[in-house]
Amino acid sequence: MKTRFWFKSIILLLHTLFYFRPLAECQPVIILDGSNSVSSKKFGILPDNGYNFEQILKNKSLKYKFTDTLESDISDAYWIMVRVFNPSAYSEKYYVEFLPMLDNTLYYFNKNDQKWVESRNGLLVNNNKRNVWLLPCTLPSKDTTTFYIRSDIKALRTTKFPIIATVWLEKESFVNDNENFISLATWVTVSVFILFLLYNSYIFFIFKDKTFLYYLVTQIGSLIYILGDQSYFNVLFPFRFCVAEMNAETYILFNGINDAMVEFATAIILVGYWQITRVYLELPKFLPKHDKALKYLVTGFVLSALFYIILIFSKFIDQDKINYLVPNFFIIGTVLMILYVATLSFVRKHKMARYFLVANGISITLIFGSSIYYLFIDVVRTTDHAIIAKIVVVTQALFLAIALVQRVLLIREDLKEKQLEAQELAFQNSLQKTQNELLQEKLEANQRELASNALYLSQKNEMLLDLKSNILTLSKKLPDTAIEEIKNIKSVIQNNMYLDRDWERFRIHFEQVHPDFFKSLLKENPTLTQNEIRLCAYFHLNLSTKEIAAMLNIDPASVRKAKMRLKKKIGS
Repeated sequence: MKTRFWFKSIILLLHTLFYFRPLAECQPVIILDGSNSVSSKKFGILPDNGYNFEQILKNKSLKYKFTDTLESDISDAYWIMVRVFNPSAYSEKYYVEFLPMLDNTLYYFNKNDQKWVESRNGLLVNNNKRNVWLLPCTLPSKDTTTFYIRSDIKALRTTKFPIIATVWLEKESFVNDNENFISLATWVTVSVFILFLLYNSYIFFIFKDKTFLYYLVTQIGSLIYILGDQSYFNVLFPFRFCVAEMNAETYILFNGINDAMVEFATAIILVGYWQITRVYLELPKFLPKHDKALKYLVTGFVLSALFYIILIFSKFIDQDKINYLVPNFFIIGTVLMILYVATLSFVRKHKMARYFLVANGISITLIFGSSIYYLFIDVVRTTDHAIIAKIVVVTQALFLAIALVQRVLLIREDLKEKQLEAQELAFQNSLQKTQNELLQEKLEANQRELASNALYLSQKNEMLLDLKSNILTLSKKLPDTAIEEIKNIKSVIQNNMYLDRDWERFRIHFEQVHPDFFKSLLKENPTLTQNEIRLCAYFHLNLSTKEIAAMLNIDPASVRKAKMRLKKKIGS
């Protein structure tokens, strides 16, 4: 009796297990709980053996495995079946995210349109979308929806680690709020930078100050950084490339066009900031060694970042083996060196160091803090991260703009001082010009008086010569008793022709017109006689041979001979 009961019990248990076998093997359902975001491992996976979606729907013999591990050595793609129950009284729109997010295609049945809807997204999908992991779907109220995802993992074919998959469901309203916030914050920031660019372009055009040119460079770098940090180059560029790998912690490491542009932007910002610092604080002039140190730090970052980018995109080395300490060291070193030279310039009483130090203290601190943050903390690109990045770059731009405005004020003060100096110089030049005109008038008057004296001496001697000749003729006709008186008259005439006071008067006027002439002449030719000195003065006035002959009471031929001898003597 007991044996029969035991046997019947076994039969009943087996029957029960057999009857409920489909329920035991049935895929678990993700039940929405009203939260904005839900993650789950409740899904089935199927290696893709070249199936199309119609085969996935109709072929009931396909066996899904309920695990979260995708094996790249088995297949380059997997079909994922997900069942979701929406307990809400209303249909709700959700975004589905499936990790790995390389190349995913979602298929779900839209009850309103009574058809299957397909959407595709991912890091390797060139669809001009900023957000690469969102796949939209609608979940009807109080119903269980089954949807399928085809995930292409070909890019992870060579990975040595398991690929751990996860399904995320996020409310469309929640995602759109975040997206709108990010978009608004991004484009407001971009607009601010564009205004900065326009204003500082105008300032540079006016003052031609290189500081503003380098500030424009940093603003361009900041624009690129903001757009790359929020993946907007997925939208702006007509192509998409990405390198993805799995690490030992089963995280997907990926680098794409946006990451490359962020590195490029960081290099531009550092180069611009370095140039601003060296021009603003005149480092080549006052701190040449520190200027070289800054140059080496910035160059080190540029070269190391370029080296890392080449390593990553060439797949020469696994991304999880790359240590980013080196480029971050150069960033931190550059920031600290800028802060140090600003402080040192302030201590050494540089007139602009105070404004540079005060205006950039906060921004440099934020840059330094964000570098430390990214160096030691694993950052996921979230809304918080977007805010941190924008705060850093906007603060840096704002406070640097304050420093440049102060520089404009100092430049204006310098211009005012230079204008005053120019006005003073113009006044002095005008005064000097007036004095020169007066001196020129005096010189011309003396020149005229000198010429008049020379002419007077010449005419006087000519007259005396004529008078002497007439007396000589007259003496021949007079009686002998008048001979003695005639001799006395001739003696007086002869003495008047050689009066030294005439020459002295001439010499005084000559020196007023030509100062230091006789002194220079005697210094170069100390052996000249008084008559030769007198000849040099007459020659300097360009008097004619006849005029000189009359003044010296000699014939013109003698003047010419004397002139030849004098030229040979003084060598000119």
